[in-house]
Amino acid sequence: MIFSNRYLVLACLLIFSWLPAEADEAKLTDSRVWHGKNGKHFRGKFLGRDGETLRIQDTRGKIYNVPITSLSDDDRDWFKKAWDVQQEKENEIDALAKGGEVLIPKDFVLPSVAPIGFKRVPDESVTRRNIPPIDQSEYYDKDHNNFASSFVPFMLWWHTSKIVDVPSRRDDNERRIEWLYKTLNKCRFGQRHARNSYQSFFQEELKTTACFEVLDLRDALTVHAAHKTLDRFNPEFLSQFTKGANATILSVSVYKGSRHEWTPDLPLVECTPGGGVIFYMYGLKLSGKLEKLPAGKDRNAVQGYEIKILNMSDQPDWFQARDYSFKLEGKSGTGLVVVVPNVADTAPAETDK
Repeated sequence: MIFSNRYLVLACLLIFSWLPAEADEAKLTDSRVWHGKNGKHFRGKFLGRDGETLRIQDTRGKIYNVPITSLSDDDRDWFKKAWDVQQEKENEIDALAKGGEVLIPKDFVLPSVAPIGFKRVPDESVTRRNIPPIDQSEYYDKDHNNFASSFVPFMLWWHTSKIVDVPSRRDDNERRIEWLYKTLNKCRFGQRHARNSYQSFFQEELKTTACFEVLDLRDALTVHAAHKTLDRFNPEFLSQFTKGANATILSVSVYKGSRHEWTPDLPLVECTPGGGVIFYMYGLKLSGKLEKLPAGKDRNAVQGYEIKILNMSDQPDWFQARDYSFKLEGKSGTGLVVVVPNVADTAPAETDK
């Protein structure tokens, strides 16, 4: 039995005085001291639940099956409250994700917590300005600004941030980038409504231990509402996604004069609530400002925005000569895709507070 005298001798080295926390003071997956109804205790992390049995991992990495009935009264009450809170926050996402698995949140809303057994990457542990602008022409078709290719900078950033491990034979980033372009495009990564393309890359090609949530807003941002102009491209809305370790890819309409040229997918590095944006195209870093377009006559329209490029004079002559303008509007295909990485939450806490 898990609460044995033999186990207690090893566990008590990491134990200190603890009072049961309320469900809103500690998350279900936090490292905590678990108490048995026989008065014995040990420190561990909750990994999952199978009916009335809990899976708890101790500080040495060993996983135990603990009947809920063997917990103390206080711990049973704490678990019930914490479990109910977790289920509400899960927002119908699978509770037990696996490495490489891709979860699709419902209602276009990201849950406030990661799936059980995983944790979000802390915002302060990554720097979005370190997302590299990569010139595709050195590795792939220069004009191939599709979703798969635009995901490469984020994958390399995740690799250098130690979120995922992108394979390479000589730990060579040049080879790593070439492999990413080739593999992501081969599996048609990120094509609309193609969940299998995410799954086949993360599980079969990358073999990662992380799991991912994919929020595809390319349709949601262009849905019309009766008698109301939708303002879903506004900076405040977009800025909530361009933070932390999120990969954010923006599908934007590109114009030359009044003529619509095409709708590329571009890495979106930053969007501030005030409208400042940074995105990449052809390996160039473009800084701009979101400005509202004049409202149309259609009352059921999507409020459009133009990205005014502020650093055009810093760009090479060939790019300036193209005289592109960038717009977010209600055309099919424009919008945002957010990919959120969640890393395995198995390492025990080093110290108690």
